[in-house]
Amino acid sequence: MTSDLARRGGSVTLEYTRLVRSDTMQLVPYEDLVIVYITPNTKNGDVIQMDRRGHMGEHGGPTGNLLCHVVIVDEISNSQNRQQHNPTGASYHTNPSPPQSENVLPKNGIMTLPITISEAVLGGRVAMNTPMGRVMLVIPPTSSSGKQLRIRGKGVEGSDLIVELKIVIPKNIDEESQRLIEEFARRNPIVPNR
Repeated sequence: MTSDLARRGGSVTLEYTRLVRSDTMQLVPYEDLVIVYITPNTKNGDVIQMDRRGHMGEHGGPTGNLLCHVVIVDEISNSQNRQQHNPTGASYHTNPSPPQSENVLPKNGIMTLPITISEAVLGGRVAMNTPMGRVMLVIPPTSSSGKQLRIRGKGVEGSDLIVELKIVIPKNIDEESQRLIEEFARRNPIVPNR
């Protein structure tokens, strides 16, 4: 995150891999999204705990907590730049690339925003970075992949930013979830693009 976000507080959307139980009770990797709320004056190295958002326990054990270690990107870059110009000849590392979530340079004026199935169906609020700062984007209910939303004044040099939604599907879906999806499809029949 940036030092400005750490100072003011806000939220960060984090994509991570956790272990969840399949229908056979085996632990399998699952790509998940969580909104991490940042309290004002958060410091580099702080740890934010998200209850019950970690790996599920083996043999039916309880779900663990997710521990998020705070890294303030611009503070690290400034520190390493000072090391790079240190006249004592101390060793240093080149500046690391910022995390993917901090990459806010749109391609052709369009940014892609991953959302969950529930956010697509029910709508929601998703925090995201833009070239002009962090915003909270409202996702309208029943939003399909490819739907484009316009954020005025948040593109490069204050231009309008187009955000294209991309629905992310879990890699592993248990039997009960499949049954619910089948029931959803039966209750809401559509024939897209035909």
